[in-house]
Amino acid sequence: MMDKKQLIINLASNIVAFSSSFIISFILTPYLINHIGKEAYSFYPISNNFVGYIAIITIALNSMLARFISINYNCGDYNKAKMFFSSSFYSNVIVVLLLFVPMLIFVLNIDYVLNIPEALVDNIQALFFLVFFSLLVDLVSTVFGVATFVKNRLDLRALFEILKGILKVILFIVLFYFFDASIIFVGIVSVCVSIFNLFIQYSFSRKLMPEFIISRSNFDFDIIKILLSSGFWNVINALGVSLLLGMALFLTNRYLGPSASGDLSLAMMLPAFITTIISMMASVLIPRMTKIYATNSLSDFISEVVFSQKILTMFTTVPILILIVFSDYFFKLWLPNDYSIVLTQLSMILLIPLIIHGNMWCIYSVNMVVNKVKKLSIILLGFGIINIFFCVIWLDFLYKSYLVIPIISVVINLIYYLIVVPMCTANNLGVKNNIFYKPILKSLFFSIIFIVFLLYARGYLLIDSWFSLFFYSICFGCLGLIAHLFFLLNKEECFNILKLIKR
Repeated sequence: MMDKKQLIINLASNIVAFSSSFIISFILTPYLINHIGKEAYSFYPISNNFVGYIAIITIALNSMLARFISINYNCGDYNKAKMFFSSSFYSNVIVVLLLFVPMLIFVLNIDYVLNIPEALVDNIQALFFLVFFSLLVDLVSTVFGVATFVKNRLDLRALFEILKGILKVILFIVLFYFFDASIIFVGIVSVCVSIFNLFIQYSFSRKLMPEFIISRSNFDFDIIKILLSSGFWNVINALGVSLLLGMALFLTNRYLGPSASGDLSLAMMLPAFITTIISMMASVLIPRMTKIYATNSLSDFISEVVFSQKILTMFTTVPILILIVFSDYFFKLWLPNDYSIVLTQLSMILLIPLIIHGNMWCIYSVNMVVNKVKKLSIILLGFGIINIFFCVIWLDFLYKSYLVIPIISVVINLIYYLIVVPMCTANNLGVKNNIFYKPILKSLFFSIIFIVFLLYARGYLLIDSWFSLFFYSICFGCLGLIAHLFFLLNKEECFNILKLIKR
């Protein structure tokens, strides 16, 4: 019961952290656009995408680290857990030293890679350098962030996310108040937050796992081999994700120019926050799944996976549907000077696959927990290559449109996550292929009913202010959440959740 109580605490605290992050970005994004322009702003999410491309190199070392430390720690093998801890730290420091020069060369030649207005080249180079430097700082802090995962204290991580959001606001206010507006400020804030992250994560590590200290005597090349061999397929997986989901802004910039990539970066605002919700909630559920896998039977583990799948989809599906139906109102109120129907169209297209992602995230994570990611990684890489191939062929030889890239990506995305992921996961566990489909089909059936209801109700609503938009969204959100709860969960699961919330 205590574990489930901690689960609720983790969920609640992460929801608070996400809400604060959303509010901060909600206010800052239009402010940045008004001061530095849509074209300049578009290079910030592009720089983050390039950080993701570079981070793929480090995934082999870090993607399975929390899994190995958690399993060894929960099984009582503390010495081996400490070896993973120290070996990972020293390996990341070496990677940081190796990456610095190539990253610097890339930054100096960034105008050959991206379509950048001449007046912005120097600023974009500075932005990329600062964002890349923040990545290197984050790599050093990676191992310390494992502590909250191992101890299942993700409420502390959520508290830290709130503090990071407050720090961002303070830094932006100071910079914009005392200096002329510049996209470089985004990079400066990123570096400051990364340094703050390093110190806080180190503090959490010392508090939660004081016996875990960095020691050269615990460095072991065999441990690095284990991490690399287990994480190799996660590298392939990450490369596939980048090709399938992370190349849209880059391709739009190259083929359609910085203005089009500016529209796409703004349209990605809502999908990005929903993805953050899904990732955040999954990060709360996965440590518990990992612990049960290490200490319980396969049947208990599968039951926990299905329960986590239901919880995640229950809390994410309704917000996605509301955003799809009311996205035009959101953009008209949020960006009155830059609104166009393009933003609504792009946002709706990009939101659709997230209905499936909410169902699939925990199921997909099962493969990392059981350390069987090879098959899915190879398939995902193939899907990513197919996505880039069709996008390039279409834009080069058929028709250039801002809708081409997101539509192709969404179609391929749905095929992969709706068909490939659940069947491969079931196969890896040695269970029936359809074991995860009942909650998926229930949720999709509910989504059809609820979105028809929302479209019908929309015709009777007058939404002309933030108050009316939030009021109707909250009303429909509460109604949809309650309906989805009883539609998706059985009586025992509903009773357990209500009892846990009460406790």
